[in-house]
Amino acid sequence: MKKIMWIFVFCSTLLSCSKGGTVIIDEAIIGTWQVVEFIDDIYDPDNQYDVLGVWEPVENGSVYEFKSNGEVVFTRPSGISEAKYETKEETVFYYFNDKKFNYQAHYEIDELGFLYLMQFESVKMKKLSN
Repeated sequence: MKKIMWIFVFCSTLLSCSKGGTVIIDEAIIGTWQVVEFIDDIYDPDNQYDVLGVWEPVENGSVYEFKSNGEVVFTRPSGISEAKYETKEETVFYYFNDKKFNYQAHYEIDELGFLYLMQFESVKMKKLSN
């Protein structure tokens, strides 16, 4: 009986471990967000002289749903896609299954509650739900 119990404990330990260690998620980013404005410019936090263009309003913008389990669902005009994500020091890291499109984006949430993602194009998002 002891052997069975130790085998169960060992297997449970193996199954509870993830490959990459602990996934970190900023709780402030969790929820459903919709793009309301964008700038077609790449944000460079290391360049103090990087000046972004003008924010352009977006009607019926893409929706990003950041889940607490580390999954994100993107709903865009081109379709729906999913990825895993984690956050670290105001950067969100996306991990897609095919590994071809893994990327990261700097983010911040302003005092009015808008989420800014600075990536291929910078977007401003409003929160739709938690």
